[in-house]
Amino acid sequence: MKALRSRDGQHLRRALAALGVLALGCGVLFAWTAPRVLAASTVTISGSMEGNLPVNPGDTLRAGYDFTMPGSHPAATLTVSGAAVVLTVQCPGGSSYVLTIAMPDQTFSVPANSSDWFPSGDQQSPLVYQGSVPVPSSSCAGGHAPSGATFTANFASTDTTDPVHVRFHYADNTAGSWSGTASTVPGPPSSPPATLWLQKLDSCAETLSGAQFELVASGGSVVSGPSTSASGRIHAFPHPSGCPAQGGSCTVTGTGCLTLTVPVPSSGTSMFQIVETVVPAGHVNCIKGDSRCTNQVGTVVVAADGSLQVTFTASLTSGRTLALPASDPNTGNAFWLGTQTDPGLYYNGTPKQK
Repeated sequence: MKALRSRDGQHLRRALAALGVLALGCGVLFAWTAPRVLAASTVTISGSMEGNLPVNPGDTLRAGYDFTMPGSHPAATLTVSGAAVVLTVQCPGGSSYVLTIAMPDQTFSVPANSSDWFPSGDQQSPLVYQGSVPVPSSSCAGGHAPSGATFTANFASTDTTDPVHVRFHYADNTAGSWSGTASTVPGPPSSPPATLWLQKLDSCAETLSGAQFELVASGGSVVSGPSTSASGRIHAFPHPSGCPAQGGSCTVTGTGCLTLTVPVPSSGTSMFQIVETVVPAGHVNCIKGDSRCTNQVGTVVVAADGSLQVTFTASLTSGRTLALPASDPNTGNAFWLGTQTDPGLYYNGTPKQK
């Protein structure tokens, strides 16, 4: 018997399923994996409901799924993504090949307390054959899929409390019997990414073009970029309290502006670094110029609602740390909003700067 598995994010956690039941249906011996509740957003089910399925060149294999939310539950919007059924075909000569039946992402609206099967409980309905694939003409004749098939899909829902029961089937001119059900508590829907606006300034108040930036996660992986600060007429921002200017605007001028995409967490906050990878000609990656910085970096904190807080920090060789903004003139905050009207700022000095 195949095992029922679930994966939470990137980690596959395997659970040993209870032994399924063998039954005789339509003259074919078939088996399924016993249902089990798994608190994960990815479901994998394996089963050989079609027995030793014959597969020949020119055939069309179809596959699909349905689901239900039994019992009392609120209305939910449920998205199924990355759905696919995979089976291995054994050839008479001993070779084998893999067929993958991919299915498009779909979103379903489930009314409160509905226990209906979505998109249909009818195994013959075209609604529950969401994918199909032709068997290549170059494939072997007389092939079979004795090990059945494996279904995998990701489930996300606005209801992250109540379980969803899932089943799948596949067919090649056969009945397309359902598997047993697997149950999961879906994860929350993915949040759309936020857009971070950044503006490049020199060490005082003038916009700079030609800088290049990347957004980097805590583990060092690049999640967005590179993106280059826009060219255009140089603009100097007011700085009544002295250099550097602590407020910019990509609506007043687009010069020096760029955007980066920021992943939004489903809850809490996430932090990323804004790293300059290309410095404009005639400048150095230090607000104070030359080698007076041991490091400087931008930081963006993103909340689950997509709001941003952007800061700039330069660690100086004197041991002092310069943290900006002290007070954003656009908002009065000790951070920039990272929007087009209140972009985060990043500064470059010149080599011989005093």
